[in-house]
Amino acid sequence: MKKICTTIISLMFFGSLVFTQLAEFSHNLNRRISKMKKLLTIIVSLMFFGNLVFAQLTEFSHGDILSAGAMNNNFKYLEKRFGGIRETTVNCGTSGTGSGINSAIQNGYNSIVINGICKENIKLDGTEGNIPRLLKLRGANNDASQDKIIDNSSYTEHVLKFNYGGMLVTIDNLTISGGDRAITAWSNINLRIYNSKVEGYKNRGINLSGGSVLDAENLTIDGSYSGATTDEEGLFLWGGSVAWFNNLTITNNQKYGLTMYLSDIGVEGNVTLTGNSRAINVGKGATFNSEANITISGSTDKAISVSQGLLEIWDGTTSITSTTGQILSSWMSNIQIKNLTATGDGSSGHIFSINNSVFSLENLSLSNGGEHGIWIGNSTGEFDNLTSSNNKEDGISAQRSRIRVENSVFSGNENDGIK
Repeated sequence: MKKICTTIISLMFFGSLVFTQLAEFSHNLNRRISKMKKLLTIIVSLMFFGNLVFAQLTEFSHGDILSAGAMNNNFKYLEKRFGGIRETTVNCGTSGTGSGINSAIQNGYNSIVINGICKENIKLDGTEGNIPRLLKLRGANNDASQDKIIDNSSYTEHVLKFNYGGMLVTIDNLTISGGDRAITAWSNINLRIYNSKVEGYKNRGINLSGGSVLDAENLTIDGSYSGATTDEEGLFLWGGSVAWFNNLTITNNQKYGLTMYLSDIGVEGNVTLTGNSRAINVGKGATFNSEANITISGSTDKAISVSQGLLEIWDGTTSITSTTGQILSSWMSNIQIKNLTATGDGSSGHIFSINNSVFSLENLSLSNGGEHGIWIGNSTGEFDNLTSSNNKEDGISAQRSRIRVENSVFSGNENDGIK
């Protein structure tokens, strides 16, 4: 018979030393959570604009929540500042042998309409000479399946590579296909992607680093290329970069769907992560913030991993199925999750593993864990409205931790409801 339980478990024997260290870690991360309660604004560090630009742009601090409005306003302002649009159309045909984008850029065009399939690699590096500060690449047919830029390097180069120079690059209704990496942005590149697809890459779909910014809507990143390496990743952020997504699909990457270090990602709309070995990887000093409806399936190496980072799924819903082993792993991190449903594989691992972390979990339904529903060690946190059922061992197993459980149900577990 199910019992609604409200209980406080204080396992005090862990000792003061661990909790002193944990409290210090919790304090540092909670300062970031307090900043994330406000809708984000975002900074674009384009140093050549000078003080006038910074007076007009909304400023961003690491760990803030990303918002579409603030990012769009910043990008629109930058487009106006750049000005001087020169547009041309490049007709590449449909055979995958045409070209003309690089030639158009060299001839001074910064808004290029692409009709057909262009086979060429585009590299713009601010350290190598004059580059356009604004580049717009748009499909002529408003259909990414018809208008494409594909690799011409046999997977040794990046299809689109933008380095330095503080460029603003827009990709609209295009497919970017192939390459060692499909798209790379380094050092203050500002990238907007709409209604587009990235596919067929060998190592990474999109690589964003060095303080670059990505604003994307209706983006698909597909890692289905048969020749991809075992390190294949759909989306990689590093080094103070920021990305915001409205409607994102990432599929079939052999390592990570999306991963981030010392960077921030915000998502809303619908996010689908299917067939990636690990769907979400939040690394050291990174923040993942969601108000999206997230669906994760087919992961073989955890659905979500957080290591020395911050995970906040504070709105929307999250559904996780068909994942082997642990569904969420947290170490030395701060996690806040609402409205999550997860079903284990019934044969391997805990559904949640929380270690040396601070957590707040609300409206969770966990079932069919191969071991415990939730394992907790050396951590502090609370549950509200948790269901943990039909697990091979305990509903919750905690040691050297302090937890608070309210309004929760434990049923059908082969060992204890709470241990």
